[in-house]
Amino acid sequence: KFNKSTGLNIDGELIAIGALDAIIKFTSNQLSPKVNDWQGIKFTDNAKGAIFDGNGNYLSGSIIKYATIEYGSSLSAQVSTFSLFLSNSIVRNNNEIGVVLEGTNSKVLNNTISGHSAYGIVIGLYSSNNEISGNTFVNNPQQGINLQSHDNTISNNTITGNYHDKALVLDRAYSNTISNNTISKSQVGIEFDNNSHDNTVTGNSIRDNNSGIEIGGNSPNNQVL
Repeated sequence: KFNKSTGLNIDGELIAIGALDAIIKFTSNQLSPKVNDWQGIKFTDNAKGAIFDGNGNYLSGSIIKYATIEYGSSLSAQVSTFSLFLSNSIVRNNNEIGVVLEGTNSKVLNNTISGHSAYGIVIGLYSSNNEISGNTFVNNPQQGINLQSHDNTISNNTITGNYHDKALVLDRAYSNTISNNTISKSQVGIEFDNNSHDNTVTGNSIRDNNSGIEIGGNSPNNQVL
């Protein structure tokens, strides 16, 4: 539990592995907790990222598994050399953004990310080769996923309940694969913007949105299959 104006800055390695019946909780120390009660979890330039083998299996490094992160600022990995392994966890009711990635080779798998005032996850301009799969993004009013980079895999996610705005936005993003996601109940299901190009969108279920797919901002050579 964290008091106001405190947070968790990781200068080394965070190993937070709970279990289905023993969830680790990072939360507010206030009697009546609310959004932004504490500063969240941030990985610094000295943090040790996750290392995976050739098959994508976790070997070592920073990992959060079977955990709840709530009422803070965000889970932030804004380091270009850092990779995060976040799985089977709940990230909810934090400030504007649930998860921020700026490094490479992160895996965000089978989580529920909900209740943030802006974005569920932001995959930043210099972030690449990340796998975002099997997650549920719900009630993140501006965007469920904001993707700004290249060579990422976004697959088998459920993105819903964003009626204020957009479910998945590609902004200057290229050479990504968006596959087998279920996208519903948003103003816009998928939006290509700001020269997002050469992306492949395949096998997705895009339904019950005001607009399914919008392509703008000089965004060429995208395949929608």
